[in-house]
Parts: sequence; C-alpha cells; structure tokens
Amino acid sequence: MLFLKNSRIIYYKYRVNKYVFSVFSRSSNTFNKNENILLPLQQKQIEEKWKDVIVDYSNENVLHNARSHEKKYILSMFPYPSGNLHLGHVRVYTISDVMARFYRMKGWKVIHPMGWDAFGLPAENAAIERGVDPHEWTKSNINSMKNQLKSLGLSFDWWREVATCDPDYYKWTQFIFLKLFQEGLAYRKEAIVNWDPIDQTVLANEQVDENGFSWRSGAKVEKKVLTQWFIKSTKFSKDLLKDLSDPHLKNWKDISTIQKNWIGDCNGYVIEMRLIDSNNKLIDSFSYLPVWMSEPEYLTSIGFLSVKSDHILNTESHIDYSIDGFKVLNIKAVDPISKRLIPIIVNVGAVDEEVEIQVGLPHLRERDHQICEKLKLAIPQPIIESEKKILREQIITKLKEINSGGYECSSVLKDWLISRQRYWGTPIPIVYCNDCGTVPVPEE
Repeated sequence: MLFLKNSRIIYYKYRVNKYVFSVFSRSSNTFNKNENILLPLQQKQIEEKWKDVIVDYSNENVLHNARSHEKKYILSMFPYPSGNLHLGHVRVYTISDVMARFYRMKGWKVIHPMGWDAFGLPAENAAIERGVDPHEWTKSNINSMKNQLKSLGLSFDWWREVATCDPDYYKWTQFIFLKLFQEGLAYRKEAIVNWDPIDQTVLANEQVDENGFSWRSGAKVEKKVLTQWFIKSTKFSKDLLKDLSDPHLKNWKDISTIQKNWIGDCNGYVIEMRLIDSNNKLIDSFSYLPVWMSEPEYLTSIGFLSVKSDHILNTESHIDYSIDGFKVLNIKAVDPISKRLIPIIVNVGAVDEEVEIQVGLPHLRERDHQICEKLKLAIPQPIIESEKKILREQIITKLKEINSGGYECSSVLKDWLISRQRYWGTPIPIVYCNDCGTVPVPEE
C-alpha cells in the first residue's frame, strides 16, 4: 500500500494471489460526497464487463487455487423465494460473502452454497390469488432473485444450488422420514391441534404466539381434533439439552438459554401406554398415551391417570360415570410391562399445567387415596421403598426393551407435529390402505 501524505490523492494497491486490485480515493481517505468518481453509465459498463470474470475467478479459486488442507463450510440461511431481495437479504449474504472470500484468500477450501426454501404457505397462497400453479410461481421468483443476487457479485457456489421443492432434493427429506418411521420415531395419532382458519392448516405450538394468534396470518388460532403425524423428538431431549452446553456455543449463550428453556429440565421419564376401549380392544387411532413420571419405579403403584379437561380423551362418548365433579372414562391405559389396566379420570382439581397427564399414587398422596375411595377405584400395592433404586433400573431397562419409553425427558417438551393440510409441501411417503393400514412407500 502506498500512502502520499502531502497529496490529496491516496493510492492503495492490494495484491491477492496473482490479481492486483487498486483503489483510488480523494480528500484524505474517503470519497467526497459531492464528487462522482464514475458516471452511472461508466459504472454499469465496468460492472457488466467484469461480473462474469469475477464469477469465473471465484470458481477457479475454489476448485484449483486452494493451498491449504483447511476447510470451511459457510452457510447463510436459504431465502424464501418471494421474488424480490430486500436489505435484510443484502446484509446477511454480504456477511457470508465476506467470510467466504476471506477464507478463500487464505487458501482454504470453502463451500459457500445457495438454495431456496421454496415450500410453504406463502407461495401457495400467492399462487392461489394469481390463479397459477405454485411450482410455476416459485420457479419464476427463484429466477428473478437469482439474477438479483448475481448482480450483487456475491461469490456463491451456484453449481451447488438447490431448491427444497425439487424432487431431487425432497426425496432425501422423505428418505429421512422413512428411516424415522422404521425406527418408531414417526407416528400418527389423533390430537387436538392448532388450526389457522385463514390459512386452513395446522400450526405447530412454536407457530402460535403467547396471545393465541397465528405467527403468519394473525388469525385467532382454533382447536381441532385431527389425525396427525408426529416426530418423537422427546426421545432425544436429554441429548439436545446436553449438546447445548458445548464449548463451541460459548458466544451464543442467549440462544442456547432460550433452547434450554424450551426443552426444559430432563428430570423424569416417559412411559408410553396403549389405550383400550370399553370392549377391551386397542384404540388404533391413538398410538399411545405419553405418561411422564419423575419416579418411574412407582409404575406398579399407579391408582389412576388424570387428564386435563381440554384433553382429547375428555369427550361425552368416553365418559363412563361421574361422581362429585370427577369423570371416570370408559377407556383405560395399559401398563406396558404388567399389562395391568389403569383407570383414567378427568378434572381432579388443580392439575399441574406443565404436565399433560398426572399420575395418581394413592399410597403416597392422601388426596389421591381419597379420590380412589370416592370413585371406587382399586388401590394397588405399594412398592418396597428400600428397593426403589433397583426397581427403577429394572423398569427403565424393560421399557426400552419393549420400545415403550424409558427415556429421560422434561415435563414440558412435546413431540413435534409435522403434518400440514396443504398441497405445496413435501409429500409424506405413506400409503393409506384400508386393508393394510399405513404402509411406507418403498425407498426405490
């Protein structure tokens, strides 16, 4: 770099690999706001001439000029193809571009991809309003935004470009779903869900604000009973919580704290119980009842399970009888180990808001004992307190063996609802057969 102290013209020269870049500046080290160094036409001509050369140089540098074995993967969030860039896009992609160029100039092998988060409600709604196919609408927007990004001279690896609406991409989403399904980590059941009356679709809990309104449409969210697909994310809550303490996240404590609060303390275990109806037949529409227990060793001592008044099981058709405000249901939960039938009741007073299903232990709590006597429910034998530790280990081990829970989880985290009642999204690779039930689509 050459700096002329007694002159108003400052000359900078930088050498990067075999290319030399020069920058001129007037009035000390900044451009005078009243001076036009280049006329708009000149600027456009220069940019048009060199933009393709810059892209070719970037490609050549990535593929051939890496001098180090060091690698860096720089991923900025793929944009939703709305059709137009805004300053938020420019900010995010300028930052990632600076990082990519920095490491390339150091000789590192850099992956700096670009793609399109192309599925979703906004694209489908916009296409419906215009009377066009969502695929054509999305494709047109992608082409428009791609040209805008290229005009900024950003050094993306365009040969790695992906769009989540392309079958070549979402087949891998479907592949992952099938693997989860095979391992019992994807399941289907009836559930009370959040329903957006404007967008006509189900919303995950995370898509509803604290006042009960949809995060996107702003509509007041309704409650509906629908059969939905879930991912058993609760099974991994302990690992998720543990990894949030990774030293690599030390500069992201605010984000990791939010995530930890969302997961909650993993201070209990989930026990998955099947349900039977009044004819002692398994209820297939309800995969299982997730019962959270801080002390699973008391499984054999459960006198009843109580659900909230807004629980999906609390319907007129499920009520067997009522006594003093308590409802006893005609369906029962099945202890997955002993196969003992456990009564289910509704509205037993102040139920812990964090726990969807509360466990009644009559030999430990006087109130639970009184409820059993009032409702004429059998009181099971208590466990031997000195054997609690051994009994806990045995029960957890057995639950895992028979794939009925036994994993550590918090009392607040729920499984992830992934169903959406819309066309423009990844198709769930399941065939619904009247004779065979739910059948996974063959991978081939």
